Amino acid sequence: PILTSTASVATYKWLDCDDNYSFITGQTAQNFIPVTNGDYAVEITQNGCVDTSACYIVGKVSIDENDAVEVRIGSKAITLMSTGIIVKFKVTKLSQPFAA
Repeated sequence: PILTSTASVATYKWLDCDDNYSFITGQTAQNFIPVTNGDYAVEITQNGCVDTSACYIVGKVSIDENDAVEVRIGSKAITLMSTGIIVKFKVTKLSQPFAA
């Protein structure tokens, strides 16, 4: 899920409500994509005023066991099965031009 502040022309600080509204390091964009389940809020500064949103519950961030996810790069596809571990990969070279 993506959390988005509807306030424009503002500064943003995303907060972890479950950790006493602590600032989530590096999360200062209008949009925030949580990587773990939890309760999140945003502190907005606009025209010299500061306000904090209500906390929003985010659940089901990860893939359930036995769920499959297909990742596509051009015409190539990789299917990942959840086994309770995190898989990270980085594309370092494409053998042919990529057209989206």
